[in-house]
Amino acid sequence: MKNKKSLVFGIALILAALGLLCMGFFPELNILSGLPVWKIILGILLLLGCVDRIFFAEHPAEHFDCIFLLGLMFILFEKEIGTALGKGEDFVNNWLVIGASLLLTFGIHALLPNDHKHKFEFEFNSDDEKHGVVTGSDYSGSLSENSVYFDLSEKQQFTAENKLGQLTIHFQNEDMGDFDRPVELNVRNELGEMDIVIPDDWNIDCRINNSMGSCNVKNNDSEKLRKVIISGSNRMGEVNIRQ
Repeated sequence: MKNKKSLVFGIALILAALGLLCMGFFPELNILSGLPVWKIILGILLLLGCVDRIFFAEHPAEHFDCIFLLGLMFILFEKEIGTALGKGEDFVNNWLVIGASLLLTFGIHALLPNDHKHKFEFEFNSDDEKHGVVTGSDYSGSLSENSVYFDLSEKQQFTAENKLGQLTIHFQNEDMGDFDRPVELNVRNELGEMDIVIPDDWNIDCRINNSMGSCNVKNNDSEKLRKVIISGSNRMGEVNIRQ
């Protein structure tokens, strides 16, 4: 997954492009002309704060802190937005906006857990918790960076789901299990990066349905003792399978 600096820069470029298109096709909605510099700078800082909360918050509930920041942005540009929409400069009570955004933010914090959660099949190793290392047979994560170790001493069928995050998959105890049956891994990757590390002596059978993303398979020429079938989907993300 892209680092924080490049992601924020990319989003800023996309917003700039949308602003140019809006100025060209809908000039009546151009609210930036005549704005004081301090208001533009403060608006950019609030927007960057929203991006930081949405993509880089550590806990699930913190992603929704952007609601309060969006409320502040609305109040900051209320005059310009109201004029552009033809509703007047003070068409909404600012206290209602602040109150609603605060209630929504605190309500979501109360509903969502304020720590990292994964499916119950996983147990965190206390020594590796800060690095996001998990073990088990099924994994589902979003907006996080983790490594998962699938244990072949327990089963040979595994699933992994990654959304807007970075996931690295390893296999452990690869000398155990039924060698006559292939190891099966079903993955679902959406807008994220997934690296799958396969033992050198395994034959890779990749059956991933790729949609507007990239899927790279590096299969070496060593003697093959076992087969792994990797199926599933990759949507607008990147999957790298290597040995």
